[in-house]
Amino acid sequence: MGKSDAEKFNFLMELTNTSNATLSRVLSFDASYISRIRSGKRSLPSKHPFTANVSSYFARNLKENYKAAAVSEICPGQTWPEDTDEAATLIYEYLYAKDDIKSLINHMAASIAQNDNKDDTASFSSSERAFYYGNQGKRESVYRFLKILIDNDEPADLLLCSDEPMDWLYEDDAFAAAWSHLLILLLKKGSRIRIIHSISRDANEMWEAVRKWMPLYFSGCVESWYYPKIRDDVYHRTLFIASPYAAIVSSSVQGQTGESLNLLLQNADAVRALENEYTAYRSLCRPLMDMVRPGSLKDLKPLINAFVKAGDDALVLPVKEASVCVNENTGVLVIRTEEPFAAISMKEPRIVAAIHSWAASEQNVLRGTAAADHLTSLIHLPS
Repeated sequence: MGKSDAEKFNFLMELTNTSNATLSRVLSFDASYISRIRSGKRSLPSKHPFTANVSSYFARNLKENYKAAAVSEICPGQTWPEDTDEAATLIYEYLYAKDDIKSLINHMAASIAQNDNKDDTASFSSSERAFYYGNQGKRESVYRFLKILIDNDEPADLLLCSDEPMDWLYEDDAFAAAWSHLLILLLKKGSRIRIIHSISRDANEMWEAVRKWMPLYFSGCVESWYYPKIRDDVYHRTLFIASPYAAIVSSSVQGQTGESLNLLLQNADAVRALENEYTAYRSLCRPLMDMVRPGSLKDLKPLINAFVKAGDDALVLPVKEASVCVNENTGVLVIRTEEPFAAISMKEPRIVAAIHSWAASEQNVLRGTAAADHLTSLIHLPS
């Protein structure tokens, strides 16, 4: 079982020999509140500037002879960074990231480093390219791709598109959680994501795509697109690009990805060439959804009313932190029901039909009067 916030906070206070009064003066924060954090009576403040300032303070005041203890607790198997900003980032993730995700990422890093030391003729790498195979190889290449961007000081624009099967992501829940966590870290650094979704997937896979991306959609830092014309089901392609730093490219025939090649590139010219390919493809696409952002929830009321008017034809499915509203004529509306309140709206007929088919098959779907009552309650979300 992971340590509590209070235990982690106390560990850093003791490691840096910091008193409540000292930290209070440095952060201009109430000493009695700091005492309650240490006792577990109050939670760690999760907003800037406290989060950044407390992480930076601990990083600056960690003495050389205590760094081994910090490594053992915060980042096992790694080297404590000399750069104070990098150390502050580690401390921030230790205090605020979920232990299971942090441990998974550390485990993945150690596992990949161990594989690098093996004499394995099944993969090849150089300073500018690396070859990976199958779904496990795609997970490793995606992890490396995201780590390259996280380790870079500058935010990045991520360009993503794939119509290959998503088994590499969905078949490993732990990796999917780590993948989402790494993307959120990138967004916190100021990165943005532009993604071209494939809408030719079956109902369950379509909903999985929406569900996995939902927290990122609600951040307001993601633009989503789709190609409107029907494509054949023979040749599939993946492009993940962050120009000029790195790119992943792969392809497969009729979804056969078992031994397919995933190529991770770090050559700037090659990455820019793939960026040009992506830009040309996106010029043929259309926006997939509209976003109702926090602070503009007055725009949400008419969208909800449209589903109320649909009557018995409207389906409402409460899911974690959100409600999915779907009607084949009205569209799809996904409303975040926890702060910060927000919503996304989709009209494309194929994705509406897929999500309607999925929602209709779920046991806890609301219909008729129950759906109308739930929709009415959503109208009164705080604006």
